[in-house]
Order: sequence, then C-alpha cells, then structure tokens
Amino acid sequence: MDMLKKFSIGLCCMALTACATTSVESTGVGSAAQQLIARDLVSVLVQIEQLPVSSTTLSAPVEFSSGEVFSVALMDQFEEVGYGIRTVGGTKSDQPVSYTRESGLDEAGRDIDTYTVNVGQYGVRRSYQQLAGEPLKPVSLMNVKGVDGRALVINDELFDSAVAQASTTPDIPVQEAPSQVRQQAAAVVIPVDLYRQPTRNFRELGRSNFENLLSSHDIVDEAILLFSNDSIRLEDDNKLRLNQLLDQFDANSDVFSLIGCSNGSTSVEGGPRMLAIGRGESVRQELLSAGVSESSILYEACWSDEYYDEMMPRRGVVISLKRHTG
Repeated sequence: MDMLKKFSIGLCCMALTACATTSVESTGVGSAAQQLIARDLVSVLVQIEQLPVSSTTLSAPVEFSSGEVFSVALMDQFEEVGYGIRTVGGTKSDQPVSYTRESGLDEAGRDIDTYTVNVGQYGVRRSYQQLAGEPLKPVSLMNVKGVDGRALVINDELFDSAVAQASTTPDIPVQEAPSQVRQQAAAVVIPVDLYRQPTRNFRELGRSNFENLLSSHDIVDEAILLFSNDSIRLEDDNKLRLNQLLDQFDANSDVFSLIGCSNGSTSVEGGPRMLAIGRGESVRQELLSAGVSESSILYEACWSDEYYDEMMPRRGVVISLKRHTG
C-alpha cells in the first residue's frame, strides 16, 4: 500500500457521525478488548453535563441486544454507570445511541480500529490497536463532539500499556497523550455543501474553494507554518504559533482557513499533492485536539511540481484566523 493510500485511510476516520450499527466481529480487536473500549468511551460520555445519569434515558436499536460483542458491551457499560435504556418504544426526550467502527492501517501496515459512539448530539471517538500477544492500547486522542471538554478526564489507567498518541498518517510525531480531553468549541454554522474537504487544487482553481463563504469574514491574524523538506511533521515552533492564534479564537464568530502547500519537486511517493494535503491535515488535527470544531476549519491544498507563486510557500501551511463581520 503506498503512502497516499495509507494517508487516505487516516482521513476516513475523522468524522463523528451518527449512523447504523456496524458489525465489529471481523476486527482484530478481541472480545475482552472491545469491552475495555466500551468502558473507555462511556467513562467520558458519562461526564457530559448535558447527559445526567439521573434524568437521561437512552434509546438503543433492538439489534443492540442481538449478541454482537461491542453493542452488548456498550449497553452493559451504560447500565453500569446508571443510565436507563429503552430498546422498544420511547419518547422524544430519549437520547438515541449509535456507534461505528472503522478499520485502517498504521504506517507499518498493522490494524487500527476507530470507534465512534454517539448519544444524541454528543459523541466520542478514539482509535485503538491490539497487536498479537500485546494488550490493547489507544493510539489517538479522545475526540469529543458537542461540548466543551476541558473538564472531562480520560482514565488511561484502564489500559495495561503506556499510551502513545499516534496517527495513521505518515511522519507525524508520537507524543504522550494528555490526561484530559481538550476543549471542544461551539461550532460556527457552515452550509453543508461548503463544509467538506475541497477536491480542487488551489493553484488550478486560482482562488480559495471557500471564497464565497469567506467574503463575509475579515482576517484577525495569519501565519505561514514552514515544514521541513519532504515532511508533514508539525514542529514545536509551529505549535507555539498555533497557540497564539488559538488564544484569539472566538468559537461564536471565527473560522480557521488552512491551505496546505507543496510547490516543487519531491522524491516522496505521492508527490507534492500528498505533502500538501498531509501538511494541512497535520495542522487540522492540532486544531481539533485543541478543541476547535471540525466545522470551524476550512481546509484545502495547493500543490505543483514547480515553484510558481511567491505568495504560496514551497513547503508549508498558510493559516488564517477569520472573523465573521455580519
């Protein structure tokens, strides 16, 4: 599998969406591990203030009781922490439960499974890996949808092995996972047809894919984050600059515009396109882990086999913090 294909697998695991239950029997993650995953995810959901155990009833599809390992484990965990669960009938106030599992590969070609559990408009997502003869371990941050997650605590003592913050995308550094879920900011409303990863190369289009949307926004601050040659690794100095931008971010009015760039020849398989998308994705993931909602990040890429425009860096990401002017 080439680098670009592996990178694409990483991209498919990003969205927190509610959808029908999918079977997890084919995964390399064993039965005991799936129970541990359910416990890990529910331990964060139960901390969400808008889902109080004392007054929240969950509505689960009847097939959740069909004997699939993860769905049964999930219901067991919800019951254990005290939620009421209804599988037949229900009221408008019930919170519907859904989950998905998506399979991918890490850089070494080993299986990674990403689990998403949604309860109403709230959700959690995390990726896990279980290698042969080794205990289960999380290999991503805990992503939270719908709430400010700064006070939510991850209990990684559930796992027998040291936690590594990893990625299915190549060349992104492994770091120690934080002990707390970071802030999940309120979403800026963006039309569905515009909230997507653009498919047009910025260079070919000659303008931003989001030009119409951003016409009502002014620039608050802007930076060019430079990357090492043939790398999508986000260096520490870039993270410091991102923190400066994040300090100015207002979730009620602001969006981040990202343009990943690779302009010039490269020996990397997948070429400038892979580097441009990868660099933008590295910055996008850093913003997500800091609590910026997915709908507040407008993400596109600019690539070419030659250096063509002094306004666009050879190897970097142009990031703009833009505020709606009404």
